[in-house]
Amino acid sequence: MTFKELENAKFRGCDIGNNKTNFHFSGMGLSDLYGIEKYEEHLTMLDLRNNFIKDLSPIRGLTKLQYLYIGHNLINDISALNELTNLISLDLNKNMIDDYSSIGSLPSLENLFMINNAVEDLNFFKKGQQLRKLIISSPFLIDISNISVLKSLTHLSFINVNTNFEKFNNGVNCKTIEGLRSLKQLTYRLKMGSSIINAILKNKSLTEVNGKKLAKQAIKYRSNVFFMTKKKI
Repeated sequence: MTFKELENAKFRGCDIGNNKTNFHFSGMGLSDLYGIEKYEEHLTMLDLRNNFIKDLSPIRGLTKLQYLYIGHNLINDISALNELTNLISLDLNKNMIDDYSSIGSLPSLENLFMINNAVEDLNFFKKGQQLRKLIISSPFLIDISNISVLKSLTHLSFINVNTNFEKFNNGVNCKTIEGLRSLKQLTYRLKMGSSIINAILKNKSLTEVNGKKLAKQAIKYRSNVFFMTKKKI
């Protein structure tokens, strides 16, 4: 189905929100977005998850978009996002993206979801970006040897990077985790080496690891017992 066909059907079965500012087209079988550009003056939220979309170029002019959900499609080029500088939340889950550099052109981005994508490194992030929540899951994540660009995160999640433990568990990353002063939650699906554990314990703002609250005693003393427990230290 194309967007124009959906529009001609008066968006039957869709939620288009008040004043056509929020479009919910998840699971509608969409493969073509041409025609959506006419809504550039009002559209602030667009949900296109679970479709068959390959080409994002029609959304290039939707500069008022703040929330864009395009997970579970067939997208390999996200250069159309370059001008969407008001984006706050972006879902890229399960696509076929080749180049992630466009993410670096989104200064307002706070929430980024990249589950089951072919992400090989994190070099597309730009210093000064205001990311607050990052969720990455990729069996292809090869180089996570330097996460020092992620200075402003309050939620940091690295998932399915077990094979890269040796690269992650290094001085640069440990220093970064230790220095993320706004970091509150960390999901870390790796075997924890002593250097990472020490970095976690030295981070005074961190209160939750892998979904478990840090023990009050550990928060106070930064000891090696850092999960909520009834046992005495």
